[in-house]
Amino acid sequence: MADDQQASLSEERLQQAVRAANLGIFENDHATGEIYWSPRMREIHGWAPDEPVRIADLINVIHPEDAEVFGQALARSLSPSGDGVFEVDHRIVRRDGSVRWIRGRAQTFFEAEGDARRPVRTVGAVMDDTLHRETEESLRIRDAQFLHAQKMESVGRLAGGVAHDFNNLLTVIRGYVDLSLASLSPQTPLYRRLLEVSKAAESASTLTRQLLAFSRKELIDPQPLSLNDVLKRVQTMLPRLIGEDIEVQVVMPHGLWHVRFDPGQSEQVLINLAVNARDAMPHGGRLVFAAANVTLTAAEVIARPGIKTGDYVMLSVTDTGTGMSPEVREHLFEPFFTTKGPGRGTGLGLAMVYGAVSQNGGWIDVDSTEGRGSTFRVLLPRVAEGAEASVRASGDQTLRGEETIVLVEDNAEVRNFATLVLTQQGYRVHVCEDGPTAIETVKRLGGPIHLVVTDVIMPEMNGRVLADHIRALRPDVRILFTSGYPQDVIAQHGVVAERIEFLPKPYAVGSLAKKVREVLDR
Repeated sequence: MADDQQASLSEERLQQAVRAANLGIFENDHATGEIYWSPRMREIHGWAPDEPVRIADLINVIHPEDAEVFGQALARSLSPSGDGVFEVDHRIVRRDGSVRWIRGRAQTFFEAEGDARRPVRTVGAVMDDTLHRETEESLRIRDAQFLHAQKMESVGRLAGGVAHDFNNLLTVIRGYVDLSLASLSPQTPLYRRLLEVSKAAESASTLTRQLLAFSRKELIDPQPLSLNDVLKRVQTMLPRLIGEDIEVQVVMPHGLWHVRFDPGQSEQVLINLAVNARDAMPHGGRLVFAAANVTLTAAEVIARPGIKTGDYVMLSVTDTGTGMSPEVREHLFEPFFTTKGPGRGTGLGLAMVYGAVSQNGGWIDVDSTEGRGSTFRVLLPRVAEGAEASVRASGDQTLRGEETIVLVEDNAEVRNFATLVLTQQGYRVHVCEDGPTAIETVKRLGGPIHLVVTDVIMPEMNGRVLADHIRALRPDVRILFTSGYPQDVIAQHGVVAERIEFLPKPYAVGSLAKKVREVLDR
């Protein structure tokens, strides 16, 4: 009697352990064909408690992509020459269409039949491993995206540094070319040659802007806008931009929410995505721009590091082109990466898109399969409609003047060029190579000082500290900052923290003259 009670107690504890482990238990009798499934086994597979189970049912629920590996494992476990062990992870497709990951472990027992063995019984257990698998995949995606973001940030810092040095050189090159052109007759051969140099310098300036856009460090002016308005403007350019052999469809829903985006960058993003799609459809195809309001839940932001739940405007750009391999997708947004032949692209178009979207608080990804086209998706946070956009002053049409200007610039070539331009415009210019010299100059000058034009990043004293010192001496003086450094570096020195007057390098003769006149007349 005691032995029976002990056996009953052990069986009860075993059942408790099975329930606690969340295991589904099964047994197959190979002689009779009878199958036993525990209640948890039925729950995992989506079977009713009293529903009969057949071997064919078990085979039919195996996911098609896992059928081969499952069949091989089953054959090994039933082989008379094997050890009878069945061990395989696989997916099943339940009747409701949901997919579950199953971790299966079983043992087949054999009995002798003459000189051979035959299977008589298989006993095993399964575990629903879906949550664990999905969590692992989410973590893998997040880790991969985090490493990608780190790599992009490192490349961005390098791109910003290169752009700064290049901007100083371009300021001098473009400036002296423009001055030379102004003194020559358009009919002379030298004029035409210098004009080509000027065009090349302008193209180089565009490259530096793209580098800064990629590194998310370009100085921008985000404003509340509707992507419908941007799509309408770009739509008029598309036929000339991508050709007549590509059908273009633009979906602009009513009631689209507003986003905050730099207007110039928003158009450039759409144009670059259109050009990328065109190059993927050399024999024609279909290109669809579509905007929509979306609200992201907590589950939907798991695979999107850096983005929060809430309301967004989604812009999708879909083409029917050649598509991309996983290797190409991995490097797609990196600067200078291109699959085009020599001379057919700089590799900065999609890098600029990535940087511009990120800099304006958005998120971008791409779905693409070789031979089946691509879809780029941009998510931008919703902003309150009717928010005031910043207003740019138009400035005075007359660019000359007679005011007194203190110019502070540590780069000798840029300093000489700027001095020449401002002097030719009629201004009285006092030139300084650093902050302490500028302070002494301001103290020494007895008459009025109308404007200080200063570089931001300089040795000994940066432009913002210099501006504070000068305003303490001359409270009414106006300050115009210039720099070829990226935005985050400038921000570290106190500029762009408030609305200030700023002229980015490289600047041309007309840009400097116009900006100085605007600040003086404001």
